[in-house]
Amino acid sequence: MKNEKCTYEFLGENLYKFRKERGLSQEELADKASVSRQSIHLWESGKIYPDIENILKLSEILNVQPGNLVNGLDNIFPNKSKTNTKRVFKIVLIIILILLILYMIISLRKSFILIKLDRKTQEFSVLDNYSYIEHYSEEKDLKMENNYTITAYYKNGIYVENYKDFNEHNRNDTLWIDRNQNKAYYFDNNKMTYQERNAEEFSVEGKQMLYYTATPSRVTPKSNLINILYGFNPNLRVESKKDRYITTLYNQVGNLKLKVCEHINKETGLVDSIFTYFPDGKVTSKLFEIKLNETQDDNVSLPDLSNYTKIM
Repeated sequence: MKNEKCTYEFLGENLYKFRKERGLSQEELADKASVSRQSIHLWESGKIYPDIENILKLSEILNVQPGNLVNGLDNIFPNKSKTNTKRVFKIVLIIILILLILYMIISLRKSFILIKLDRKTQEFSVLDNYSYIEHYSEEKDLKMENNYTITAYYKNGIYVENYKDFNEHNRNDTLWIDRNQNKAYYFDNNKMTYQERNAEEFSVEGKQMLYYTATPSRVTPKSNLINILYGFNPNLRVESKKDRYITTLYNQVGNLKLKVCEHINKETGLVDSIFTYFPDGKVTSKLFEIKLNETQDDNVSLPDLSNYTKIM
Protein backbone atom coordinates (compact mmCIF):
# COMPACT_ATOMS: atom_id res chain seq x y z
CA MET A 1 0.00 0.00 0.00
CA LYS A 2 1.38 3.35 -0.97
CA ASN A 3 2.10 6.02 1.62
CA GLU A 4 -0.67 8.59 0.95
CA LYS A 5 1.19 11.31 2.91
CA CYS A 6 4.05 11.37 0.40
CA THR A 7 4.15 14.33 -1.94
CA TYR A 8 6.68 12.61 -4.22
CA GLU A 9 6.76 9.54 -6.48
CA PHE A 10 9.42 6.94 -5.78
CA LEU A 11 10.73 5.40 -9.03
CA GLY A 12 11.01 1.68 -8.25
CA GLU A 13 12.20 0.88 -11.78
CA ASN A 14 15.19 3.17 -11.28
CA LEU A 15 16.05 1.42 -8.04
CA TYR A 16 15.94 -1.88 -9.89
CA LYS A 17 18.14 -0.50 -12.71
CA PHE A 18 20.79 1.00 -10.39
CA ARG A 19 20.86 -2.15 -8.24
CA LYS A 20 21.51 -4.30 -11.29
CA GLU A 21 24.19 -1.87 -12.57
CA ARG A 22 25.99 -2.17 -9.23
CA GLY A 23 25.76 -5.98 -9.39
CA LEU A 24 23.76 -6.26 -6.19
CA SER A 25 21.00 -8.71 -5.41
CA GLN A 26 17.90 -7.64 -3.53
CA GLU A 27 19.22 -9.43 -0.45
CA GLU A 28 22.64 -7.76 -0.67
CA LEU A 29 21.10 -4.32 -1.05
CA ALA A 30 18.75 -5.06 1.82
CA ASP A 31 21.69 -6.00 4.07
CA LYS A 32 23.55 -2.78 3.21
CA ALA A 33 20.40 -0.68 3.81
CA SER A 34 19.51 -2.60 7.03
CA VAL A 35 16.04 -3.51 5.71
CA SER A 36 14.37 -6.76 4.67
CA ARG A 37 14.69 -8.22 1.17
CA GLN A 38 10.90 -8.00 0.93
CA SER A 39 11.07 -4.21 1.41
CA ILE A 40 13.46 -3.93 -1.54
CA HIS A 41 11.10 -6.05 -3.63
CA LEU A 42 8.06 -3.94 -2.70
CA TRP A 43 9.92 -0.68 -3.37
CA GLU A 44 11.07 -1.84 -6.80
CA SER A 45 7.58 -3.00 -7.68
CA GLY A 46 6.15 0.36 -6.64
CA LYS A 47 3.71 -1.17 -4.19
CA ILE A 48 5.03 0.94 -1.27
CA TYR A 49 7.36 3.91 -0.94
CA PRO A 50 10.45 4.05 1.28
CA ASP A 51 10.63 6.88 3.75
CA ILE A 52 13.03 9.78 3.36
CA GLU A 53 15.70 8.20 5.56
CA ASN A 54 15.74 5.00 3.46
CA ILE A 55 15.82 7.01 0.23
CA LEU A 56 18.97 8.75 1.48
CA LYS A 57 20.50 5.38 2.43
CA LEU A 58 19.73 3.86 -0.98
CA SER A 59 21.14 6.91 -2.77
CA GLU A 60 24.37 6.66 -0.78
CA ILE A 61 24.73 2.87 -1.30
CA LEU A 62 24.05 3.06 -5.04
CA ASN A 63 26.06 6.30 -5.38
CA VAL A 64 23.27 8.18 -7.13
CA GLN A 65 21.50 11.48 -6.50
CA PRO A 66 18.21 11.25 -4.59
CA GLY A 67 16.54 12.88 -7.57
CA ASN A 68 17.33 9.78 -9.66
CA LEU A 69 15.07 7.77 -7.36
CA VAL A 70 12.39 10.37 -6.69
CA ASN A 71 10.03 12.54 -8.71
CA GLY A 72 9.05 15.80 -6.90
CA LEU A 73 12.38 16.01 -5.11
CA ASP A 74 11.83 19.68 -4.11
CA ASN A 75 8.86 18.66 -1.97
CA ILE A 76 10.99 16.52 0.35
CA PHE A 77 14.48 17.96 -0.20
CA PRO A 78 14.00 21.73 -0.51
CA ASN A 79 16.75 23.67 -2.19
CA LYS A 80 18.87 24.81 0.74
CA SER A 81 20.20 27.82 -1.15
CA LYS A 82 16.68 29.04 -1.92
CA THR A 83 15.56 28.28 1.62
CA ASN A 84 18.49 30.24 3.10
CA THR A 85 17.85 33.15 0.72
CA LYS A 86 14.20 33.29 1.75
CA ARG A 87 15.16 33.10 5.41
CA VAL A 88 17.71 35.92 5.04
CA PHE A 89 15.14 38.01 3.13
CA LYS A 90 12.58 37.51 5.89
CA ILE A 91 15.10 38.45 8.58
CA VAL A 92 16.16 41.59 6.67
CA LEU A 93 12.51 42.52 6.12
CA ILE A 94 11.73 42.09 9.83
CA ILE A 95 14.75 44.22 10.78
CA ILE A 96 13.67 46.96 8.35
CA LEU A 97 10.12 46.90 9.73
CA ILE A 98 11.42 47.11 13.32
CA LEU A 99 13.70 50.05 12.43
CA LEU A 100 10.84 51.76 10.60
CA ILE A 101 8.54 51.34 13.61
CA LEU A 102 11.23 52.69 15.95
CA TYR A 103 11.84 55.65 13.62
CA MET A 104 8.11 56.42 13.53
CA ILE A 105 7.88 56.21 17.33
CA ILE A 106 10.87 58.55 17.76
CA SER A 107 9.54 60.93 15.09
CA LEU A 108 6.06 61.06 16.59
CA ARG A 109 7.59 61.73 20.01
CA LYS A 110 9.47 64.71 18.52
CA SER A 111 6.29 65.89 16.82
CA PHE A 112 4.29 65.76 20.05
CA ILE A 113 7.00 67.76 21.86
CA LEU A 114 6.95 70.45 19.14
CA ILE A 115 3.14 70.65 19.29
CA LYS A 116 3.33 70.89 23.09
CA LEU A 117 5.86 73.73 22.85
CA ASP A 118 3.69 75.55 20.32
CA ARG A 119 0.74 75.45 22.71
CA LYS A 120 2.89 76.77 25.54
CA THR A 121 4.33 79.64 23.53
CA GLN A 122 0.96 80.87 22.24
CA GLU A 123 0.35 82.78 25.48
CA PHE A 124 3.51 84.83 24.88
CA SER A 125 2.10 86.27 21.66
CA VAL A 126 -0.34 88.43 23.64
CA LEU A 127 1.77 89.49 26.62
CA ASP A 128 1.31 93.05 27.89
CA ASN A 129 4.28 93.10 30.23
CA TYR A 130 7.68 91.49 29.79
CA SER A 131 11.39 92.17 29.51
CA TYR A 132 14.30 90.20 28.13
CA ILE A 133 18.02 90.49 27.64
CA GLU A 134 19.70 88.84 24.68
CA HIS A 135 23.46 88.29 24.91
CA TYR A 136 25.04 87.53 21.53
CA SER A 137 28.62 86.47 20.96
CA GLU A 138 30.59 85.18 18.00
CA GLU A 139 33.86 83.33 18.47
CA LYS A 140 36.40 81.66 16.23
CA ASP A 141 39.51 79.87 17.38
CA LEU A 142 38.71 81.03 20.93
CA LYS A 143 38.86 84.65 19.76
CA MET A 144 35.86 86.96 20.18
CA GLU A 145 34.82 88.47 16.82
CA ASN A 146 31.43 89.97 17.63
CA ASN A 147 29.59 90.70 20.84
CA TYR A 148 26.41 92.65 21.58
CA THR A 149 23.54 92.88 24.04
CA ILE A 150 19.88 93.71 23.43
CA THR A 151 17.73 94.76 26.37
CA ALA A 152 14.01 95.00 25.60
CA TYR A 153 10.95 96.08 27.59
CA TYR A 154 7.28 95.97 26.72
CA LYS A 155 4.33 97.32 28.67
CA ASN A 156 0.85 98.38 27.63
CA GLY A 157 1.65 98.95 23.97
CA ILE A 158 5.06 100.59 24.44
CA TYR A 159 8.16 98.72 23.31
CA VAL A 160 11.73 99.84 24.08
CA GLU A 161 14.82 98.14 22.71
CA ASN A 162 18.37 99.06 23.72
CA TYR A 163 21.13 97.72 21.49
CA LYS A 164 24.77 97.92 22.50
CA ASP A 165 27.72 96.15 20.94
CA PHE A 166 31.27 95.90 22.20
CA ASN A 167 33.10 95.98 18.90
CA GLU A 168 35.21 98.71 17.38
CA HIS A 169 32.12 100.63 16.24
CA ASN A 170 30.75 100.65 19.78
CA ARG A 171 27.17 100.95 18.55
CA ASN A 172 24.69 102.15 21.18
CA ASP A 173 21.09 102.59 19.97
CA THR A 174 17.62 102.82 21.46
CA LEU A 175 14.37 102.09 19.64
CA TRP A 176 11.19 103.39 21.27
CA ILE A 177 7.76 102.46 19.85
CA ASP A 178 4.33 103.51 21.10
CA ARG A 179 1.65 101.47 19.35
CA ASN A 180 -1.10 103.43 21.06
CA GLN A 181 -0.10 106.73 19.44
CA ASN A 182 1.56 105.22 16.37
CA LYS A 183 4.85 106.93 17.20
CA ALA A 184 8.39 105.65 17.09
CA TYR A 185 11.81 107.14 17.79
CA TYR A 186 15.30 105.90 16.96
CA PHE A 187 18.07 107.23 19.23
CA ASP A 188 21.80 107.13 18.55
CA ASN A 189 23.21 107.36 22.07
CA ASN A 190 26.77 107.90 20.86
CA LYS A 191 25.96 110.91 18.68
CA MET A 192 23.07 111.97 20.90
CA THR A 193 20.74 112.27 17.91
CA TYR A 194 17.26 110.95 17.23
CA GLN A 195 14.93 110.32 14.34
CA GLU A 196 11.16 110.36 14.52
CA ARG A 197 9.53 107.38 12.82
CA ASN A 198 6.10 105.92 12.17
CA ALA A 199 5.31 102.92 14.37
CA GLU A 200 3.78 101.15 11.39
CA GLU A 201 7.27 100.82 9.91
CA PHE A 202 7.99 98.15 12.51
CA SER A 203 5.80 95.13 11.86
CA VAL A 204 7.05 92.88 14.66
CA GLU A 205 8.39 94.99 17.51
CA GLY A 206 5.97 95.29 20.38
CA LYS A 207 3.55 92.82 21.89
CA GLN A 208 4.81 89.81 19.88
CA MET A 209 8.54 90.60 19.93
CA LEU A 210 9.38 88.18 22.72
CA TYR A 211 7.26 85.54 21.03
CA TYR A 212 9.16 85.84 17.75
CA THR A 213 12.56 86.20 19.39
CA ALA A 214 12.49 83.30 21.84
CA THR A 215 10.08 80.80 20.23
CA PRO A 216 11.94 77.61 19.24
CA SER A 217 12.85 77.84 15.56
CA ARG A 218 11.41 74.39 14.77
CA VAL A 219 8.01 75.31 16.22
CA THR A 220 5.53 76.66 13.71
CA PRO A 221 2.73 78.57 15.46
CA LYS A 222 -0.78 77.14 15.06
CA SER A 223 0.28 74.53 12.51
CA ASN A 224 0.20 71.07 14.03
CA LEU A 225 0.68 69.46 10.62
CA ILE A 226 3.98 71.28 9.99
CA ASN A 227 5.14 70.50 13.54
CA ILE A 228 4.40 66.82 12.91
CA LEU A 229 6.39 66.92 9.67
CA TYR A 230 9.27 68.64 11.50
CA GLY A 231 9.29 65.68 13.87
CA PHE A 232 9.96 63.30 10.98
CA ASN A 233 13.02 65.32 9.91
CA PRO A 234 15.95 62.86 10.29
CA ASN A 235 18.33 65.81 10.83
CA LEU A 236 16.41 66.96 13.91
CA ARG A 237 17.12 65.47 17.33
CA VAL A 238 15.11 66.34 20.46
CA GLU A 239 16.38 65.41 23.93
CA SER A 240 14.35 65.68 27.09
CA LYS A 241 16.31 66.79 30.15
CA LYS A 242 15.09 67.50 33.68
CA ASP A 243 13.99 71.08 33.13
CA ARG A 244 14.57 71.67 29.42
CA TYR A 245 14.42 70.26 25.94
CA ILE A 246 17.50 70.34 23.74
CA THR A 247 16.88 70.37 20.00
CA THR A 248 19.75 69.80 17.58
CA LEU A 249 19.34 70.40 13.87
CA TYR A 250 21.95 69.75 11.20
CA ASN A 251 20.97 72.32 8.59
CA GLN A 252 22.38 72.81 5.10
CA VAL A 253 22.75 76.50 4.22
CA GLY A 254 24.25 76.84 0.77
CA ASN A 255 27.52 74.94 0.88
CA LEU A 256 27.67 75.10 4.67
CA LYS A 257 26.40 72.41 7.01
CA LEU A 258 25.46 74.05 10.30
CA LYS A 259 24.72 72.48 13.65
CA VAL A 260 22.14 74.48 15.62
CA CYS A 261 21.36 73.63 19.25
CA GLU A 262 18.52 75.23 21.20
CA HIS A 263 17.96 74.89 24.92
CA ILE A 264 14.26 75.28 25.65
CA ASN A 265 12.67 75.90 29.02
CA LYS A 266 10.07 73.17 29.61
CA GLU A 267 7.88 75.35 31.79
CA THR A 268 7.56 78.29 29.39
CA GLY A 269 8.40 76.67 26.07
CA LEU A 270 10.74 79.58 25.28
CA VAL A 271 14.38 79.36 24.25
CA ASP A 272 17.03 79.93 26.92
CA SER A 273 19.98 79.75 24.54
CA ILE A 274 20.90 79.06 20.92
CA PHE A 275 24.31 77.78 19.77
CA THR A 276 25.27 77.62 16.09
CA TYR A 277 28.38 75.72 15.00
CA PHE A 278 29.98 76.47 11.61
CA PRO A 279 32.33 74.10 9.71
CA ASP A 280 35.16 76.68 9.83
CA GLY A 281 35.18 76.55 13.65
CA LYS A 282 33.09 79.67 14.24
CA VAL A 283 30.53 79.43 17.03
CA THR A 284 27.74 81.91 17.71
CA SER A 285 25.59 81.96 20.82
CA LYS A 286 22.46 83.76 22.00
CA LEU A 287 21.61 83.67 25.69
CA PHE A 288 18.24 84.93 26.91
CA GLU A 289 17.16 86.28 30.29
CA ILE A 290 13.37 86.62 30.34
CA LYS A 291 11.19 88.23 33.01
CA LEU A 292 7.41 88.46 32.97
CA ASN A 293 5.23 91.15 34.54
CA GLU A 294 8.17 93.01 36.08
CA THR A 295 8.46 95.94 33.65
CA GLN A 296 8.05 99.34 35.33
CA ASP A 297 6.79 102.56 33.74
CA ASP A 298 10.29 104.04 33.95
CA ASN A 299 11.61 101.22 31.75
CA VAL A 300 9.35 102.25 28.87
CA SER A 301 9.27 106.02 29.36
CA LEU A 302 10.32 108.18 26.40
CA PRO A 303 13.88 109.55 26.75
CA ASP A 304 14.15 113.30 27.23
CA LEU A 305 14.21 114.62 23.65
CA SER A 306 15.90 117.86 24.80
CA ASN A 307 19.08 115.86 25.38
CA TYR A 308 19.21 114.82 21.72
CA THR A 309 19.45 116.55 18.37
CA LYS A 310 16.73 115.71 15.88
CA ILE A 311 17.86 114.62 12.44
CA MET A 312 15.86 113.75 9.35
